[in-house]
Amino acid sequence: MNYCNCQQVHATGAWDEGVIQAVWKPAVTRAATSDAGGQVYVWNYSSGELVSSLDAHFRSKVTVVCFTPCGEQLMTYSDEEKNVKIWEWQAGKCLHEWDRRSASAARLSPDGRFALVGRSDGTCNL
Repeated sequence: MNYCNCQQVHATGAWDEGVIQAVWKPAVTRAATSDAGGQVYVWNYSSGELVSSLDAHFRSKVTVVCFTPCGEQLMTYSDEEKNVKIWEWQAGKCLHEWDRRSASAARLSPDGRFALVGRSDGTCNL
């Protein structure tokens, strides 16, 4: 990508809650965004079409969104709720939830088998 010559390809709309996180999954032409109101949106970035929306975290800012390597699931994390969720985004179904009361960050391993959750006390859970 040429960062000096970026152009808008699709305008997806505007949200009252603002966009907090944005991620790409090129292998399946999907992108995901999250907002401060607990919503996660999955887009077809080739067409700009909204393909799925999730009520991921009840009115809480979704600060982390990432796709699993296969692109079929999403991991979300809410700074305010302090929990991590794995979603089957096409069905809108939460597959698993971890309560990490002092979590400050979360990421998936490259193979999608592990979730790493960093805590504000300086420790990590795997």
